[in-house]
Amino acid sequence: MEVFVIGIEDLAIDRLVAAKFWESRADAQWAAKLLALHMNDIDLEYLKKAARERHVEDVLAEALKQAEAYINAAEGSELPSQDRPLDT
Repeated sequence: MEVFVIGIEDLAIDRLVAAKFWESRADAQWAAKLLALHMNDIDLEYLKKAARERHVEDVLAEALKQAEAYINAAEGSELPSQDRPLDT
């Protein structure tokens, strides 16, 4: 049996495209939260390459900053529980 699974990087890129070209703030937040949740497992080189190919490097840079803020805030318990990245 074959199973096809989308990677976190591709899922994040999809949300970043929606954030930029559909002007969807919710998708930008979703991408940042995905990045925060999976920061230790992300192939950053692939993510940056995919962002360049889809012309969303600027949105990726902001999402990475927001992901870092989510991580830092969660470590200090400064975020409401629904916005804290989960331990994986």
